[in-house]
Amino acid sequence: MTSTDVEKHESLPSEMVWVREPSEAPSARFGWSGENLGLFRVAGVISAIVLLCMLVGNHHGKVEDIYLIAIAAVILLLIAADLIRRRGKYKNYGN
Repeated sequence: MTSTDVEKHESLPSEMVWVREPSEAPSARFGWSGENLGLFRVAGVISAIVLLCMLVGNHHGKVEDIYLIAIAAVILLLIAADLIRRRGKYKNYGN
């Protein structure tokens, strides 16, 4: 397994010297330490809407419709499950 250690260079100013980053959040030093869940949810809903809009078209078979509806339903179920699972998780954050 690789280490998060970076060698220190004595010739650089102290603010430019790399230090050992915490393994659980190595990019926290750069101001990013997580994903934007709201953006993922919006992208999922938009993707499901686009899939459902593909139902209107010039195809005659229903197999394509079944796959489009099933994939859109799975996306929306995953979003709903994530919302339910994370409900109230950050309610008291910052108090």
